[in-house]
Amino acid sequence: MTTTVVSGLPSARSEFSDAVLVGAIVDRVCEKMLDDYRINRFFNNRPVAEHAKALKAYLNVALSSDFDASKLLDAYFAVAFGRDSPKSRTSAGQNFVPLPDVVRAEEASANNLLCPAHRCLMKFHPDDAHYDVAMAHLAAVLGELKVSEAGTYRLTMLAESVRDAVLGRRVYDRKVA
Repeated sequence: MTTTVVSGLPSARSEFSDAVLVGAIVDRVCEKMLDDYRINRFFNNRPVAEHAKALKAYLNVALSSDFDASKLLDAYFAVAFGRDSPKSRTSAGQNFVPLPDVVRAEEASANNLLCPAHRCLMKFHPDDAHYDVAMAHLAAVLGELKVSEAGTYRLTMLAESVRDAVLGRRVYDRKVA
């Protein structure tokens, strides 16, 4: 498996090498996404803190070094989207999505996966509308935390640069640009 090329990462590193700022962004974005009925069905039932811890571990390495963080990315996808047991789809405020055990979703091509655990997300067929919701939450959090305009631009462009990869549409060569 290869690693994703993320153009603009070196410039984002300087501003987002502060683990406290990254942590605050991740905590708030995770809370918003897990509370949003439009996208929370993709996530498993683990507490927000577990989701945030795995994502912080990945981002802190990815934004602060040239270390291959693909194992941390795989760990995040496993924590956020992996299913230990079927998730109830009948709880209030959640959209109905047939359980994968009842209706088999098309398997994502192994060539389009960021990491092995990315398959857990791809089974639910996320699309651009779902990604747009996540981007709106990111932009809102960056505004709430008063991240500079340049920093907001860099981070949103970084997130946009991996849209196709996260949605399973494109394979990236994971060498950091």
